[in-house]
Amino acid sequence: MREALPYKRILLIFLSGWVMFYTLSGSLVQTKSNLAVADIPEDSITIEGYVVSKRIGGVWIANKPMGTGERLAGYFTGYGVESIYVSKHKEAGGHPMFKELRVNQKVRVHGDIFRESLPGKTSAYYIEIIEE
Repeated sequence: MREALPYKRILLIFLSGWVMFYTLSGSLVQTKSNLAVADIPEDSITIEGYVVSKRIGGVWIANKPMGTGERLAGYFTGYGVESIYVSKHKEAGGHPMFKELRVNQKVRVHGDIFRESLPGKTSAYYIEIIEE
């Protein structure tokens, strides 16, 4: 007959899995532009706002910072009609773009065309941090 694993082993296995997931997902998100600001196309758009959510492969930008309750609700329902989902542009390169960003940090996004969907979307050539 097989004995049940002690709770310490189960906890260790769970924590090891969580660390592996966090490490792998962090490496997937590391996509920053290696374009210089001067190399950004002239017809690009510039959007200023606050990072309200970080996702794998993109961030949500809104016109004002949000509290924890608003961010949690927005995770399921969206962050409002004025929010924009920003992903990485294919010409942006392979350096970390979203890794350095923090929630409720003010940023300026230099992006491609604005796609008017609900929510609005764009792909970023470069993300500039305005306020730490």
